[in-house]
Amino acid sequence: MSEIAALTGVSISTVSRVLAGKSNTRPSTRDKVLAAAQQQGVLDNLHSGRLLLNNLMVFAPPRAFDVRSDIFYYKVIQGISQAVEPHEVRLRYCPLEEIESDAALFIEKMQQTEAALLIGIDDEHIHQLAAEMNKPCVLINALDRRMRLPSVAPHHQLIGEYSARYLFEQGHRQILSLHCLRRYTMEQRLQGYVMHGTP
Repeated sequence: MSEIAALTGVSISTVSRVLAGKSNTRPSTRDKVLAAAQQQGVLDNLHSGRLLLNNLMVFAPPRAFDVRSDIFYYKVIQGISQAVEPHEVRLRYCPLEEIESDAALFIEKMQQTEAALLIGIDDEHIHQLAAEMNKPCVLINALDRRMRLPSVAPHHQLIGEYSARYLFEQGHRQILSLHCLRRYTMEQRLQGYVMHGTP
């Protein structure tokens, strides 16, 4: 920290705040410290530690922000909020349609943040824009067919297969599955039930 402070002309306590991800430092100072830290190799081993981000935007379909409309996405968003709470990360939200999203709104919000999470957004144009903006961006439960962005998604077909197999192992022989097939993910889950549909 003393070497970075000497290189940048700021105090050791300022370097400490920046490297700890605290938000109470001017952006220009923060950028200078991070550039020096990168140059000194300090950031090389921080990949498993706290992200040095203070602003994170969550994009999700409008229904994701209402527990009664989509409890899965709602719980995902609550989990993200709880995970970043101890780290002084400003978490903001933007409703965005899954398909035919508002590209102008997306660009505007991306310019206001350091990183983004896209939950259930399948619009390929949005994926392309996100990849071109050179900011950390991760897809959650979405499909980027060109694999431009890192993503996290459950394997819906296996969920269906596992669920059906579990019920059959419990001795059930007649199973009713109610689905709202508004997304391809639910169709995949239904296919998993069907594939394992005979005990």
